Amino acid sequence: MGYICVVPQYIENSKLLNSTAVLTDQATFDTITKTVKYLPCIHDAAFVQQQLWVSLIIWLSFVVFSILWVAASNRQNKSLQNDEMGFSLALRQWARKNRIAMIINRPVQLVASLGIFILLVNRCNYLSVDTAEYYIGLFLYLICFIDTLVRFCAAKQKITFVLSPYTILDVVCLASYFCVGFAPSLAINGKSARTWLDFSIMRAIFVYRSYMEMDSHFGPSTRGIMLGRLAIRCILLLAWAASVIFFIEMTGELDAFTSNGFAHLYSCSNGTITSIPNDPSCGSETWSMMFALYFTVVTLGTVGYGDNSPHYLPSRLLIIAFILAGIILFSMEIQNLVNLIQLRQIGNPPYRPKSRTTQHLIIMGNPTFPQLSATLRELFHPDHFQGGERKSLHVVVLGDSSSRFTKGLIHKLKSEPKFASRVTFVAGDPTNDDDLERVRIKDAIGAIFLPDKLAPDAVKEDARNIMHILSVKQYAGYDFPCYAIVLRNDNIRHMLAAGVERDFIVCEETMKMGVMAHSCACPGYSTFLSNLASCLSLDKNVAKSSWLRSKAHEGDVKMSFASQPWMEHYYQGASREFYVVSLSKEFADLTFCQAATKIFRLSKGAAVLIAAEVVVDDSNGFQMRHVVDPHIHGVRVVLNPGSAMRLKEGSSVYVIAEDLDSVKAFHITDDEDIQVAEVAQVETPPISTTKPAVDSAFLSHRSSLRTPLLAQVDASERGRTVKPPRFRELLSGESMHLESTLERVVTSVRAPRIVTETLDPRRMSLSKQDVHVLPSPRALSEAPKTLEPPPIHILEDPTHIVICSFLGEESLAALQWFIAPLRGVFSLHMPPITILDATPPSGDWVSAISKFSNVYYVCGSPLVYQELQRAGAKSAHSVLVLAKKSKHQQATETSLIDADAIFTTMLVDLKMDPSRMFTLTELTDESNSKLLNKRFLIQRAPVAANDKLHTMWDIALSTFAGVHRSDYKKDDGMIFSMPLYMSGRLMHPQFCENLLVQSYYNPSIHRILRQLVGGPRSTGIICAVPLPRKYLGKGVVYGAIFEAFASQTFPGIAFGLYRMTSDDNKASGEGHQLPVVLTCPVDSLEIQDSDTLYVLYGWNVLEDAAKLIQTTFRAWHVYHRKPTLSRRKTTL
Repeated sequence: MGYICVVPQYIENSKLLNSTAVLTDQATFDTITKTVKYLPCIHDAAFVQQQLWVSLIIWLSFVVFSILWVAASNRQNKSLQNDEMGFSLALRQWARKNRIAMIINRPVQLVASLGIFILLVNRCNYLSVDTAEYYIGLFLYLICFIDTLVRFCAAKQKITFVLSPYTILDVVCLASYFCVGFAPSLAINGKSARTWLDFSIMRAIFVYRSYMEMDSHFGPSTRGIMLGRLAIRCILLLAWAASVIFFIEMTGELDAFTSNGFAHLYSCSNGTITSIPNDPSCGSETWSMMFALYFTVVTLGTVGYGDNSPHYLPSRLLIIAFILAGIILFSMEIQNLVNLIQLRQIGNPPYRPKSRTTQHLIIMGNPTFPQLSATLRELFHPDHFQGGERKSLHVVVLGDSSSRFTKGLIHKLKSEPKFASRVTFVAGDPTNDDDLERVRIKDAIGAIFLPDKLAPDAVKEDARNIMHILSVKQYAGYDFPCYAIVLRNDNIRHMLAAGVERDFIVCEETMKMGVMAHSCACPGYSTFLSNLASCLSLDKNVAKSSWLRSKAHEGDVKMSFASQPWMEHYYQGASREFYVVSLSKEFADLTFCQAATKIFRLSKGAAVLIAAEVVVDDSNGFQMRHVVDPHIHGVRVVLNPGSAMRLKEGSSVYVIAEDLDSVKAFHITDDEDIQVAEVAQVETPPISTTKPAVDSAFLSHRSSLRTPLLAQVDASERGRTVKPPRFRELLSGESMHLESTLERVVTSVRAPRIVTETLDPRRMSLSKQDVHVLPSPRALSEAPKTLEPPPIHILEDPTHIVICSFLGEESLAALQWFIAPLRGVFSLHMPPITILDATPPSGDWVSAISKFSNVYYVCGSPLVYQELQRAGAKSAHSVLVLAKKSKHQQATETSLIDADAIFTTMLVDLKMDPSRMFTLTELTDESNSKLLNKRFLIQRAPVAANDKLHTMWDIALSTFAGVHRSDYKKDDGMIFSMPLYMSGRLMHPQFCENLLVQSYYNPSIHRILRQLVGGPRSTGIICAVPLPRKYLGKGVVYGAIFEAFASQTFPGIAFGLYRMTSDDNKASGEGHQLPVVLTCPVDSLEIQDSDTLYVLYGWNVLEDAAKLIQTTFRAWHVYHRKPTLSRRKTTL
């Protein structure tokens, strides 16, 4: 195609190519051009100046464009709803996560920049600009320009990106290359000419950047490969440095420094010094100030190049002193430089609110990264942000830079732009007022305190969080809301003393142990409660809006994945949650069971009423002879009071439903109330010290009980900040009227039943008949505190429970919270329990466990099959595998801490019959749950069999910041789809974290879950009830079963099924079928004969049933009793 310009070819001295002397002679000019149509290629400083002016114009235009972009983005963000994102964030998320964008940024940019660099090197060989090569380079620059736009979209700070050195150099390279072919030629000494050299010779630095972006995702490898990777990096850096020096040297000295004595001095033959160059008598360059500065820096920074050296003794002595001082000073200043650079890293800058419409919540403590990740995922779930009036939420994580979660959090902040826009990490100490000011804690809406579940000393971990709470309360005020997880139950009282509300404290010890205890008696109960305590939304393929302004959340689980009918019912049940609402007048003056049946019938099973709240007043020293603890007062949750409670309009009730829309659709509550009840935070209502004015004829001695009614919110106040709702005073006639049994249940605290061996042989028969006597405290203190191995008849007991424990001596006492619910007042069975742990018996935890009867201990490792046989696991009804706790101070990876629990579960499934027994496994990290799911491994096996090149390609294009590791892969909603979890055989690892977040949005959720877990203040119990005999083989639907239980004399609320899957469940890789937990199924679901029902009974209903049985039995006994003659033996 020809040339744009050609080089002068007949000049022997190549240095003259940069001189204008070749253009002074007309004959030489004609000779070097050969033809009239080609201009000469001569590099001169004038061409560099032209390229820089064009670069400045383009760069300033880019700056203006970035400013307009930021302004338009900020303006749009003010009008966005909570679940929407603007065009800037959408493009940023695409540019940082999309595979096409990664290909453009890395391999395409690398190849294009490498091609441009090779073209420039080839041009330096011929010193001419070939037209074909030029347009090939122009095409490659178009690709590089696309890469620049993608990186601009991916940048969090647009203006900072434009001002970055990479961007400036990229613009300069593009503009200078454009000037070579399209800029007007310049007159050099009156002759038109073009240049052959531009800034594109420095393109090697962009090859280095793209290479490093891919290389950073590869971990350490073999020695040869590591040396090869290092060699490539060095070659690219050397090529860039050499190209910069080459460009500057070819351009020549700047005009400002040509005759400047600071830069150049020349010695003359007569002994004088001058700054004028090209003087015939002064041609030898000597020392100048710049010359001396160059020598000093080179000598101090390196060993010196030897091109210059001092000739006099004082200078040499001074250089020696400078070198010795420079070694010390350089090391000190380099450390200061490193500290300054670290100040710009994530965690060091203070938190700054992005807008006035943003509320920020602070997370403190020392959690593991899985704990923190689960908490953040639950906090930002879209189900919590329904309604357009709620302000956006931003989370500030305050913790030490050496905390266990720091590494994973920083990786996630760098790799996920949407996550980084919602979360800020500030490194600091919560006990330091300066750090509390950096996170603006006085302006925060609350603080969450998370402990390290793997801490070797749980008491010390709780004490640290309590100290942090005291520091926060002292700095931000006593009324500042704090939410915390406590590891030990004994430390709850210290949290309360620190000023934390009881509904804001989640006890890891009691909640998890209580759930697992109920799961042994009611299989699948752990999954049932975990689903209700966490948010899971379904993607029903609803049409979305524009891709630039779309919903940020598209559902955790796609319903298209539900290949079996039972899976669809499972996902629908797993997406249901608790909602606390004020009852509408449509259900007023109905008993609880009547209201529950009506709601179920209207919603066709989509909403289930399970509990109501009452307020126990203790203002006038009210005491009853039935009340065990007269100080119990405040808001109490009553589980299924049956017909003993008649609801009023505005009563605070608990409903299980999929979302708020379904609750409003069936008119269970009013629109005004529901926004306050669920979306806003709810505080514990203050108990009025003044009794409501009521008609004395309408009240009885039970006037101390009333229902809390949610306050009404005027529509005009919806645009303001939502304040925590209060409970209004009751009007005349609104006090709750409860039956005496229910009233005693609500105002009583019940201790678990404890069976002890009686010394009276005449009462041995009562003990054999499972008649349990509550011993006195003195009897408990005198009882022997020992634990024995289980005898033979216990090992053969079909109700036997085996606990495979890795808790260690420090945490074995926590098992008392597992045993207590199984020894509850209304426990239908009291199964024998065997603890298998390698820890030798010690007085502390043995004294806590031995107060319960039928508890045995085997000292051995659960990882040994013979020890499992000694504990009776092979014939047990339930085998519980507890997670291991850390025993060392050093940080232990959560992926390794679950190894023992995983191996034990695999051993039980392999050596025993899992179809006959129920197994439940507890893990500490949710990501480890996939290791127990054989279906997951079978599906992922083909991926591992792919060729190594495909794997390397995936790693190079990874969107994860840092070395490629599977520990930080995002897999939201994965555990909900696991067969083991669906069947209730896997405890949700982050159950307490999800519950704490639910408590933040609505403390009443925690209140009812404490009731469902059981305990001394519980008012109900959930039973696993097989399908009644009269419905077997009848093909009855679930709606008929629900109404049948609710309409009985002793009513129960059915709200779940434990169903055997109809198909051969090979998904788990086992030879038996795994059942599945169906939470609140629809009324049209057909019941199978093998189904087990989850039925909720109130304690008052069970007491009434027990009274009726006792009365009937006594009447029957009196009627059938006949007088008999007995002969009494006398002894002398």
